[in-house]
Amino acid sequence: MSTATAPSDFDLLLRDPSGAARHALAGPRPALSRTALLALVIGGAIYGGVLGSYRGELQVLYAAIKMPLVLLGALVVTAPAVWSLGVASGRTWTLRSVAALVLVAAGRASLVLIALAPLLWLAIDVGAGYHFSTLLATCAFAVAGLVALATLVRGLGASGALTALCAALVFLSALAQTGWALRPWLGRPSRPVEIVRVEPGVGPLESVFASTRLGMGDPSGMDTEGRSP
Repeated sequence: MSTATAPSDFDLLLRDPSGAARHALAGPRPALSRTALLALVIGGAIYGGVLGSYRGELQVLYAAIKMPLVLLGALVVTAPAVWSLGVASGRTWTLRSVAALVLVAAGRASLVLIALAPLLWLAIDVGAGYHFSTLLATCAFAVAGLVALATLVRGLGASGALTALCAALVFLSALAQTGWALRPWLGRPSRPVEIVRVEPGVGPLESVFASTRLGMGDPSGMDTEGRSP
């Protein structure tokens, strides 16, 4: 009589997000947290490297290093926010278990970024323009964010859907701001390779809207100096 073996932590993260989320919130499971962290770092580095391949050279390395830092920076803000929301609603979650849940959600999102990276790489390789590539990258982040939100909802349960939604807003806001602070990502071929860009400019939402207009052929996306953000 054969006995079924328990799935590995990676299989749990990849194939059973509901189970992974429940295990993370139920109690300490360091191996699962380490697996999710590894997925976050590797997924972020791969996706960042693909973004940097638009410019090439050292931009690939810079973007690959910065992307995991952006994801981790957003988690540092999100985990205490989710825990605080839970405490306010009468939950008995510990900060450690909530941090593990948020890490699992981010690990799932990073796996989605790995899956979508070849599509973005292909678009860049066949000559997609800067603004179209920016829009593709933004869409990929949106899909990954929805996956993270779904994982949070599965872990928190139906009664925690509002908490998960608030957490998603916090996470996406923190992600946008940390990502904007560590720009550039794709890097323009006409500009030198940069680690970070310190010049003042528009915010992340304005930049996405401008790229959308320029991608559709609307010159109103240009700034006062005739450049797009």
